[in-house]
Amino acid sequence: QVSMNLTDYQRTSLKTVYRAVEEAAASMGTGIERGELIGCAPLEAFRGTTPDAVGLHDFRPEKILETHLNSEDWS
Repeated sequence: QVSMNLTDYQRTSLKTVYRAVEEAAASMGTGIERGELIGCAPLEAFRGTTPDAVGLHDFRPEKILETHLNSEDWS
């Protein structure tokens, strides 16, 4: 199991991180079962990829920060 925090998606993209973990797993004779996003991520973080392409198979629109913020009842 691999756990990590990505703090600067503009410097290191989700796609780059996923590929690096995928390569490291392959070098040990295994693979990635799934990815998981704890909390929300800005839409910009998915530029150049899709949630499914980085293992987030159960991804929901509420995981996009802007969608989540726009759905909040601020009254």
